[in-house]
Amino acid sequence: ADWNDNELVWEIDPISIESPEDMPVGAFIDNFTATDADAGSYSEIQYKLVKQVPSDEHEAFAVDPLTGALTLLTSLDYEELSEYILIVAATDQSSNASVRLTTSVTARISIIDINDHTPVFVQPTIKDTVVYLSDSATIGQLVTHVIAVDKDNGDNGLIAYNIISGNEDGRFNIDSENGFIELAKPLIRKIESHSKTANNQNSVSSLI
Repeated sequence: ADWNDNELVWEIDPISIESPEDMPVGAFIDNFTATDADAGSYSEIQYKLVKQVPSDEHEAFAVDPLTGALTLLTSLDYEELSEYILIVAATDQSSNASVRLTTSVTARISIIDINDHTPVFVQPTIKDTVVYLSDSATIGQLVTHVIAVDKDNGDNGLIAYNIISGNEDGRFNIDSENGFIELAKPLIRKIESHSKTANNQNSVSSLI
């Protein structure tokens, strides 16, 4: 007769799992699988989520006790939390509970960032969008500096600047990487003539 003398074994420990932050609640993420060389009820295994780090009032994940399937219980947000550590236990189902064997595995859940944040301008502010420039400004002179930020990570958080309207004559250049706007062509000066004809001047003089 078989005896419950074989430890449960995980193929890999620790386990690395990735999940995109837009994974819908209830979605299947991965599967925990341990093996037992024993036979009969000794080889039947049940799974349990023992610990989640960081711990929260509400667990973010669930583990099916019969299949070991890992599913999502709450929405993920990479910008708030990019990694979880789970401790999952596997226990054989010997009819004699006193001889049941248990083993655990550590799983690192890495949340993958997606491009879900729109860049936001922080300079200039909404109250400071008017820029005054002297008509004597020269080509290459700095006009202003715009700065935007993006909460996304890696390439998703990179920002490129571009003038999309109001610069049809190419009078300004913007550095696509740092947001510096410079004068590319001379400003147009409006010169009004206030000279008077000699007759007008004589008429004015004769009235004095």
